[in-house]
Amino acid sequence: MSLNLHICSAILCSLILCLTIALGLAGNLAVFLVFKRSWRLRTWENAFHLNIAAINLFMCVLQAPAILFLLWDDNVTSNVYQAMCTFSQAGLLGLLGILVSHSQISILRCIKVYNPCHMPKKRLIICALIIPWIAGLIITVQMYVTETGILFVDTCSYTHLVKDTSVFYTMIIVLLTSCTVLVMSYGMIFVKLRKERRVISSTKVFTIAQPLFLNHVNKDCTVQSMTFGTATIRHLVVSSATLLVTFLATALPPVITLIMFQRMELSYSFTAVIYCATYIAYFLSPLIYSFRNREFKRTLWNMLRRSNKVHVWNS
Repeated sequence: MSLNLHICSAILCSLILCLTIALGLAGNLAVFLVFKRSWRLRTWENAFHLNIAAINLFMCVLQAPAILFLLWDDNVTSNVYQAMCTFSQAGLLGLLGILVSHSQISILRCIKVYNPCHMPKKRLIICALIIPWIAGLIITVQMYVTETGILFVDTCSYTHLVKDTSVFYTMIIVLLTSCTVLVMSYGMIFVKLRKERRVISSTKVFTIAQPLFLNHVNKDCTVQSMTFGTATIRHLVVSSATLLVTFLATALPPVITLIMFQRMELSYSFTAVIYCATYIAYFLSPLIYSFRNREFKRTLWNMLRRSNKVHVWNS
């Protein structure tokens, strides 16, 4: 790897990371402020999205600057694999919390679809929100104490330059575990919603075929229930699709990039630029998902208008 190529990639990655830190702080803090202003957005599902935003803020404040300093370290040119291994550790620690949170969202959505009247207990939600942080803390402490990795964190060889295939196998474990939980949960949701849709369609046909002398109140209630059921199905399907697309677009590129580096002998400069570029969308994932909500957009717009009025008044 030539020195000029390394310097150019380091400059480009530094610009991307600086932009990432600014966008990550602004985007994830906006999610917190909007959810704090609007009481309608304070639901159990949004609590997990706030947890993802908190994880992203933690990564933005601690992880991105560490990678920024690593890019300009003189030892990178002599030990490329150590640098990419550090990248993978940083990415996996953040990805662990994101994957656990997304899996919890899919499981709770599945419970909500199969038991609409069942409300999850507050203690259960609090424990579920703490689990990603506890797992990340245990892995981080164990990694730095023993200089080896457990579970989802790969083992880095700092004393020699021999490549370690644990990065590849750890990525596979993370992908298989998360995809299994997500596919099973959303598959069960899809099966349930298809059955509900058939019931709603048959109810609609039955309602239209009713004689005119029947009670109009019962007919109106049936139509209202049918409309509510259709809206619920549409909301869950669109929300689930948006969640999966956002997750795939933000979480998988760093993993695929590191797998390509591990198995295909790609250059350090190429993989570093791609990996740093994915951080922009990775930090903005809660904001991207939240913009689907009309209440979120309205509250954010009102906050921006008020701040603009205050700024004009002070000037």
